[in-house]
Amino acid sequence: MQKERDVEDKPIIKVKWSKEGDQYTEQLLMKIFDKYGEVENVVARKRSALVEFKHLESAVIASKTEIG
Repeated sequence: MQKERDVEDKPIIKVKWSKEGDQYTEQLLMKIFDKYGEVENVVARKRSALVEFKHLESAVIASKTEIG
């Protein structure tokens, strides 16, 4: 049995965008964030999304780089 990771250790980032800007699909977000590492899952809503990476390091780099 695998030990569950703490919430802080999960390789998931939350992204938001303004309502005046473009709408982002799950496929587009996967393409954008794939450059930081393997993206396992994307769940997009109207103006936000959760992006889950395979590795924590990828999520940390993406969250520090994709600001703006």
